[in-house]
Amino acid sequence: MDELTIRVREAERRFLRWTWWMFPAAGLSVAMLTGGGFWAWVDGGMPWLDWRQALTARGAVLACAALAAVGLWRVLLRRTWAGWGVALVVATGFAAAECAVRIPAAQTAFWLAVRARHDPLHGWFTSDTCYIRLEEAAGRSSAVPSVILSGTSQVTCGVDEHELGRMLSPTPVIRRVVSGMTPQHMLAAWNWIPFRAGDRCVQMRSEMDFTDQAEWRTSWYRPFLTWRTLPWLMRTAGTAICLRHWDELPDCAAAATLEGWRMRDGWRDIAFHPWRRVQTDAERAEKTVSSGNRPALVWMDGEWRSFVAEAEWLKDSGVELIVVEGDVNPVLHNDRRAKMRAEFERRMAEGVEKGLWKFVGEEELNAGIEANDWADMTHVNAVGREKLTRAIGRVLREQ
Repeated sequence: MDELTIRVREAERRFLRWTWWMFPAAGLSVAMLTGGGFWAWVDGGMPWLDWRQALTARGAVLACAALAAVGLWRVLLRRTWAGWGVALVVATGFAAAECAVRIPAAQTAFWLAVRARHDPLHGWFTSDTCYIRLEEAAGRSSAVPSVILSGTSQVTCGVDEHELGRMLSPTPVIRRVVSGMTPQHMLAAWNWIPFRAGDRCVQMRSEMDFTDQAEWRTSWYRPFLTWRTLPWLMRTAGTAICLRHWDELPDCAAAATLEGWRMRDGWRDIAFHPWRRVQTDAERAEKTVSSGNRPALVWMDGEWRSFVAEAEWLKDSGVELIVVEGDVNPVLHNDRRAKMRAEFERRMAEGVEKGLWKFVGEEELNAGIEANDWADMTHVNAVGREKLTRAIGRVLREQ
């Protein structure tokens, strides 16, 4: 054993000799936080300590566990460890942490905490992500065939799920919508959508979902990726796109493997904002800027391949896919968009002929959306939401 190792071990022994009592004290402190004080912090407020929790069985277990950690540390200091031994201890610690964050109670606390602290500029995406992860941590409440709403924020803003549920009662309505969830992104989140045989998947799609989308968005995929969805996502994206973004694939592989890595962005929000985040006037103003026109409108084949792959999986699984044609603010209508819309409708018709999905065109939907029913360039306001909800409910009842 070299001199440096001897010095380090002696420093550790001195540390344990003087601070061993802090470990059981920390265990008791954790026990005192696990009452209402902890959940107050999860919700963004100030935590408090309930001393009565220290006298419970939970307090005793945590204090004993902390003392056991001190004892284990002392035992480890008496042995000379080879490199593989140190690696084994570190790997065991990482594995234990990974198992801990997968516990449903830990998932619930984590995503509730993230929801209270997320970046207001990316509010929709983070809020939707938290909602989906919390819902899936709780599990699907109904085993009967349901209507599952999925898609982008156009669905969030355009469909009132509670009103739709009343219109379709007793059929449950389940919302699994994330801002920006185009078909390719939906593949990444596939494991978090509770499809079962007999369900109906309702998606609102238009040419906007298949044109001018980012060809690869690791930051969007990360909270949802698994090894079931990552290979599927890479196949539909295509070899060229994967090669262009090869440096992002290790990040995606880590997210597909480790729950702790999928939670990475949430850890950042909690670390930098331990209390509830307050939105500033500048952030509020920037967030409300409307989407502008995108005149290029280039068709994305990867998005279409993803959509067809999803439709084929749903058909094989006994889930009916119903595609409702969406739209954008008339201000964005132009000749190029009309061509892309015609291409979208042509491909939708081909899918109907192959039996992959049912398509509800704009005329059949007959929602009656007018120019003043739009809140911005891509989302309807409250009046438009009411009209769209009634129209979709009517169509689903007639199916």
